[in-house]
Amino acid sequence: MDTGAAAAELAAAAYCNAGQDCTAATRFLVHHRRYGAFVTAFAAAARTPRTGPPDDPAADCGPLNSESQLASLQGVLRRLPDHAEVVTGGTAPGGPGWFHSPTVVAGVLRQRSVPRGPVGLHPGQARHAVRTGRGT
Repeated sequence: MDTGAAAAELAAAAYCNAGQDCTAATRFLVHHRRYGAFVTAFAAAARTPRTGPPDDPAADCGPLNSESQLASLQGVLRRLPDHAEVVTGGTAPGGPGWFHSPTVVAGVLRQRSVPRGPVGLHPGQARHAVRTGRGT
């Protein structure tokens, strides 16, 4: 498996439509042996999209859908637990609109109040992976 290629494809899925898609990829269960490489490659891919208004042909990502959505995201990022790390992004550019940079949060444990991000798995944690994927 090419970790870099997988991360690039998953980043495209995660940031498509500015995350305003009910099927947007928001959590990745990654084997611990590939976790570091995946986070690095995913963060690099997340730095690529350019945010901008819908009428800008150079823009890859548009704004969030509302001011409250932007405020909610910023609030979640301000309240990240100590074990979570913003690897890239985490900021809203100045100017009009509800724009936010594509953001990667690593080291996320299973907590509903934290944005979902890459989750490292150790061998023998298949049951944990299934429970995490189901959100149970």
